[in-house]
Amino acid sequence: MAENENEHSITDFLAAPIEGLGFSSRVCELFKREGIDVLNDLIRRSGYDLREVRGFGPKAIEEVNRILGRFSYTLDSLLSSRTSSY
Repeated sequence: MAENENEHSITDFLAAPIEGLGFSSRVCELFKREGIDVLNDLIRRSGYDLREVRGFGPKAIEEVNRILGRFSYTLDSLLSSRTSSY
C-alpha cells in the first residue's frame, strides 16, 4: 500500500505547475517559451537539452536543482526514476 501511495505522491508532484514551485520569473519565462508547463515536462528534458535552450545556462540549471532539492530531488534523479520505470 505504501508503494501505491508513493506512486500517487510522485504523480501529483510531477503534475505540479512550474509557476508554483518557486522558480524565478526569468526561468519560468524560459520554460514557458519551451513548452514546459508542469514538472513532468521539465524532467523529460536532459540537462544537455536544457543547456541548448537560449538563455538557459549553468545558473538556471543550478536553480532547477536547488528548487528540486527542496523536495529531495535533482534533475538527474528525476530523469533516472522516470527511465527506470519503463
